[in-house]
Amino acid sequence: SAVMETQDELPPDQLPIPQKMTGIGNFHMEITATPEVQMWFDQGLNLLHDFWDYESARAFEQSIRVDAKCAMCFWGLYKAESFYHSTAQGYADRALDQAIALATHASKRERLYIEVTAAARESQKKREDPATSKALQLARQLVRDYPADMQARILLAQMVDHKESVAILESILKDRPRDSAANHYHIHALEAGEHPEQALASAEILASLAPASGHMVHMPGHIFFRM
Repeated sequence: SAVMETQDELPPDQLPIPQKMTGIGNFHMEITATPEVQMWFDQGLNLLHDFWDYESARAFEQSIRVDAKCAMCFWGLYKAESFYHSTAQGYADRALDQAIALATHASKRERLYIEVTAAARESQKKREDPATSKALQLARQLVRDYPADMQARILLAQMVDHKESVAILESILKDRPRDSAANHYHIHALEAGEHPEQALASAEILASLAPASGHMVHMPGHIFFRM
């Protein structure tokens, strides 16, 4: 499907049941969930990192159908729904509100994710300086408390300035050189700069890490073209 802004957006609970997908990346984030819910959550998260927003929302919504009390599933749905732009009908906000309401069912680490995202939403509404926001402080705490959590580090990389973001992504790739999400964001971070060749290793492997994702397969061209 094309991105959702090209058509009227469906309420998440009306999205068609998704197919199980392979070849969309290797990212995993453990949450408080049954194996089936975890599978749909990971599918949604990989698709989110692939910028495949419609399929990401379908997967997160399916995880919610399986477990309506999964706070992180609603967090994921918020992330997918907030990726949409021109036809948003408030579905993202409703998903995050539900994640907040269900936070007592989540682990301490998961609650911190929800707090970061809720604070970021509030900061955006108030048009606060991101560099001094409560959301950024909480994101840094999340990384300090859970340094092995790759999603936490990616979340922080998306909230800081360019120089720090590149440093965080490179630290992830040092620990996990074949991480599909980190390699994707590494290309985006360096493609427009003076040294796109610094992302050449990411460009050379990304398509093999997510061969079923059109966006991920085309991303290496951003570096090859510049070089």
